[in-house]
Amino acid sequence: MVLSLKTTRLLLIASLAIPALAQRYKFREYRQENGLGNLATTAMLQDRDQYLWVGTQNGLYRYDGAQFTHFGKAEGLPAAYILGIVQGRDGTIWVNTQLGVARWRQGRFVAEHVYVDPADTAGMGIAIAKNDTLYVSAPGGVIVGKKTGRDFTYAFSLAYLPPWAKTKTIFQIVTDERNRAWFGCGSGLCVLDEDGRLEIHQGDWGVAPDRWDGAGFDFDGGFWLRSNSRLLHKPAGAARFEDAGRFVKAFDLPFVFLGKGGNVYFPSRDGIWVLWRSGMQWRHFGPENGLTGEAVTAVLRDHEGSLWIGYLGDGVARWLGFEEWEGWTKQEGLNSNAVWTLMRDGTKRLWAGTDNGVNYFDEGARRWRSLGGEAGKQLGRIMSLAQAGPATFWASSQQKGLIEVDARSLTYRVVGFPAGRSIEGLYC
Repeated sequence: MVLSLKTTRLLLIASLAIPALAQRYKFREYRQENGLGNLATTAMLQDRDQYLWVGTQNGLYRYDGAQFTHFGKAEGLPAAYILGIVQGRDGTIWVNTQLGVARWRQGRFVAEHVYVDPADTAGMGIAIAKNDTLYVSAPGGVIVGKKTGRDFTYAFSLAYLPPWAKTKTIFQIVTDERNRAWFGCGSGLCVLDEDGRLEIHQGDWGVAPDRWDGAGFDFDGGFWLRSNSRLLHKPAGAARFEDAGRFVKAFDLPFVFLGKGGNVYFPSRDGIWVLWRSGMQWRHFGPENGLTGEAVTAVLRDHEGSLWIGYLGDGVARWLGFEEWEGWTKQEGLNSNAVWTLMRDGTKRLWAGTDNGVNYFDEGARRWRSLGGEAGKQLGRIMSLAQAGPATFWASSQQKGLIEVDARSLTYRVVGFPAGRSIEGLYC
């Protein structure tokens, strides 16, 4: 095959390009200038009217798409410190605060159950079941609110926990298909029904003693249990929990969130870990991906598909274009985070030229593979890729010159620099 200098110049001219660092995403931040008066986010909810509610350490805020409106004690909340927000099937919005529980009613909040002393606060846990039974963490146990059927009125009772199963703080409560509440208690797991019947699992079900603060069901009916040092998963129908094989360090709030698309989100002290439903793969997103803060406390996927992220001290951010595009790094198999060029070959396989050779994307495994394995990483900086035939293409290396690639056999042949020229000589 005869390769002209003109073609060679076309392949190598990309050495003047700037590398595309593919792991950056676009976020929009919301802070005081947007009306969010407190930046310590504690909880988030999008209601059925698509308003976004943001709980903070000093007030509750509602976002209408243009600005935030503040709600505090003057608007009926028992306290300004917001612990959790949920909405029932009947549309009622419930808010757990440091001094009690309130619900949104006729344009203002009405306190329904008030704590006697701030020291009595037992955590951020609040959940509502499909039959609108309300569960709220409380001093000594869990408050159970049951609908009486009269003008949306509720009757509240306290389900006590035995002394050995009590915990200072119940961070997260979730409900199942049987309208039961699941939450960490003592050094184990508690399951409570609306009539006060309590199951306590400490040592059985594979639950090792720990402070299990985070709890959540996933898209397949499995259950996640999270502490500050461990992550357990109980698949649907399984008798016991198993180690999830992934440790996610939390920033004091080891929550578990399920997104509308089925992904499971784990806020951490260094961003967000996501268990992607597609392919069951783990992904991490942090400051290196564009997040402005590190300590993530809350995650919410809204009705439009955007991901909202709450920080402990840095306000709220909205991930623009979430799941519409994605970035890859060495963690996903790239030879280098510096990517200079991308190309799809005749079989639609995606190729990348990096600082350390050529990669191709394995669709089945959803990972990048190195052309030539470890040896292929010595091909140097790949500046350009150009299709030569249905199953062949050319790659230009700053160090090795021209490389011919067979896309079917996934092999390559180093041709080198034409007529012994260096890259500098090609630009003369």
